[in-house]
Amino acid sequence: MSRSLFTLLLLVASAALAVPGVRSPVKLRVVNPQRWDGRCPHEFRFIDEITSRGAGDVQYTWDRSDGAASPIETLHFNRANQTATVRTTWRLASDHSGWEQIRVIRPNFIRSNKAGFALRCR
Repeated sequence: MSRSLFTLLLLVASAALAVPGVRSPVKLRVVNPQRWDGRCPHEFRFIDEITSRGAGDVQYTWDRSDGAASPIETLHFNRANQTATVRTTWRLASDHSGWEQIRVIRPNFIRSNKAGFALRCR
């Protein structure tokens, strides 16, 4: 077998055997100051990057400290090590301390860190 044919077969086999899913850890962060002491309402912004382990769809949701969760969202990855940036906001009009977290549901289960914040309205 020629070297180039062997290399081609190896690449095709590697792509076919790539495990779909998300690389861990997923590190969520609050974009604007974690503590707000001022006029309300105030909107906290959260951002993260999700990196694939292989091609396929990844489903995730945003969980909040007040028990709410966003609708399930889907990302499509074409290959391993592809990164997608995800964002959400939480607008509050009264004093509140809490957190937001990403929960990857499919194809593997991963939770991000809890990105905490505190709001004091004046």
